[in-house]
Amino acid sequence: MRLAGKLSLLSALTVAASAGALAFAAPASAAPVGQCPPTNQGDPVYLIDDRYMEVFYECSWGVPTLFVCPTGLVFNPVINVCDYPSNVPDRP
Repeated sequence: MRLAGKLSLLSALTVAASAGALAFAAPASAAPVGQCPPTNQGDPVYLIDDRYMEVFYECSWGVPTLFVCPTGLVFNPVINVCDYPSNVPDRP
């Protein structure tokens, strides 16, 4: 891998780590609520999980990628970040 490619990967990992979430392969029981748009336009689209408040999905070209908030935090769909549970509205 060329130096530029390594720097790009390092930048991506730094951004992901500073965002406070980790990407994982989705377990069989996890499922996003809603559907990702087929193309990327404007702001990123995030979907909540149907069972776990600490799990969310970021859409990219129609594909949802599962992320898990750090321990003690849950996904806040109002501001699209991992947040303290007391700041997150109740889900139906």
